[in-house]
Amino acid sequence: MNYLNKSNTKLLILGIPLVLFFIIVFMVHGIRANYEPDSHPSHAIKTHLREIIGNIEVDGGLIKNRFGMLYNIDPRFYYIHHPSTIIVTLYIFKKIFGESFMFLLPLFVSLSIVVSIYYFISKSTNIFVGFWCAFLTGMHPLFLGYSLFFAHDPMTLLLTLLVIMGVSRSALESNLGKSRIILLLILAMMYDWLGYFVSLYVFLYYFVIKRRMKWDRLSLILFLLPFTVFALFLLHIKILTGSFNFEHLVRVFIGRISNAGERAADGVVINAIPDYKNCFEFLIFFKGYLKEYFFDLPFLIVHPYDFRRWFFLAGGFILLLFSIFNVPGVNKLLHKEIRIFLSMMFFTMFSYLLVFNSFTYYHNFSLLNVVPFFAVSAVLLIYIVIYGISHIFVKVAKIKSEMFTNLPACLAFNGFMFYYAIMVFKLCSRIIPVRIRW
Repeated sequence: MNYLNKSNTKLLILGIPLVLFFIIVFMVHGIRANYEPDSHPSHAIKTHLREIIGNIEVDGGLIKNRFGMLYNIDPRFYYIHHPSTIIVTLYIFKKIFGESFMFLLPLFVSLSIVVSIYYFISKSTNIFVGFWCAFLTGMHPLFLGYSLFFAHDPMTLLLTLLVIMGVSRSALESNLGKSRIILLLILAMMYDWLGYFVSLYVFLYYFVIKRRMKWDRLSLILFLLPFTVFALFLLHIKILTGSFNFEHLVRVFIGRISNAGERAADGVVINAIPDYKNCFEFLIFFKGYLKEYFFDLPFLIVHPYDFRRWFFLAGGFILLLFSIFNVPGVNKLLHKEIRIFLSMMFFTMFSYLLVFNSFTYYHNFSLLNVVPFFAVSAVLLIYIVIYGISHIFVKVAKIKSEMFTNLPACLAFNGFMFYYAIMVFKLCSRIIPVRIRW
């Protein structure tokens, strides 16, 4: 299949239409949300932006408030549940482009996620597989619903994807690649807590798998990096409040990893106690959560045994097994970098959602982090099945012409995915209920 692969010029053939298509889709969806009444769930995104803008401009603005998000003046306290980097980013963007064009920032982030998936998968397989992986990611109703979302999560997801893609493509084997990965890890941790999870798995991958548990300079840097960034986060809190606020942060942390109860920005328990009593009950809820958004929702198919609804969710776990274990015959189609990518995506994203279980329970946008994993896995599963059948046919029929066998497989694969695209388009008018609690 070399005639499909790895040409940057060929990437533009589907890449440019893909970008233009999602600019229109994300913009139309975002504009429509702005015309909904204030009571409509999708309007919460715009209301959330108004709140952020109000906070960063209050009492002299962000610079006077030492780059902290001042949440209340009397009594005076700052929002310290997350790093302030996203607030600083929004502030700078507002000063440069104005409030009317702030939507360009989340639009750029959402487009970058789609384009990065297209580029990475296209380089590892072919442009058609890359296109459909990016398409299913961007058009998943959950991703579409939050395509213009102003928060930590989309930015951190983008940086996490770039880190995992870089590691998968052997970026840790060159000095320039190492510098890029370290920089991306620092940025990811400066934006939100997901960055710490990907930092952990990058360290484990490099130290345990690549270095066979033998320390070197990079191992030490990767090990110390999250501690250093978190120390800077605490130092910023000290500068803002005059205290490290350990007791407050511990209470908030316990509330996010258990059913102890969510806490407001001032540390007071709000009326948000999760319904689950233990980890087992949360896992039952989490299974239903995945079923809702990756089994029932994508195509709204009623029949429980319809393969069209089955493979979207099951594809992720089947491909995970293919990635971890050396499955004969599959490695020819599922290249090493994709197997590393899927494995690291799974462990990073799912450990994040499971550890911060209360956050996952109350915020459906937390599942944004696993949309790329399931979308890529679903497309790759169909790719492996169709092209696998083609390879078996080649051996049985003893046909030597790759063009003769790959062309029918290519047509079958793209025909099947085009059929899926039509089904996805039927959901474009559906707006995902937005649940935001701070």
